[in-house]
Amino acid sequence: MRKLTKLTVLGLLTAGPVAAATAEDHYEYLHKKCGPSLKMKESGCDCIIKAARRDLSADELEMVVLYVKQDKPGIKKKQGELTGNQTLKARKFVEEAPRACRGK
Repeated sequence: MRKLTKLTVLGLLTAGPVAAATAEDHYEYLHKKCGPSLKMKESGCDCIIKAARRDLSADELEMVVLYVKQDKPGIKKKQGELTGNQTLKARKFVEEAPRACRGK
């Protein structure tokens, strides 16, 4: 059997398309960013993720992540895919969820 070199492995890893992030990836990212970015306790971050799971569609969740990342090209692209209400809902979530969950 042929040994795989680092270059071969690297080639295999980069050859295929990158899989889109899943909802779980988005929740994990938001939770990871919550504490340092918002200076919230773990329980407050858990509250935000619980609200996201309850209140946001997959597309709205993706938009929230783009807002948190401040990914302007991604936001612009995603806005073209969402309704105005979905975009507004994602924006309001970013603004309101931290306030609602602070101190919980």
